[in-house]
Amino acid sequence: METEYLYQIVVQKKYLTDEVLAAYYSEPIVLEPWDPMGSLA
Repeated sequence: METEYLYQIVVQKKYLTDEVLAAYYSEPIVLEPWDPMGSLA
């Protein structure tokens, strides 16, 4: 399966694990513009 150009998917919440749901409902981490990870977006 080719995943090189996969950016996002849509999944109904009922299929997510408890761990993924916890991450979904957690407070997002906002990166500063000069953060190396922020420049990858």
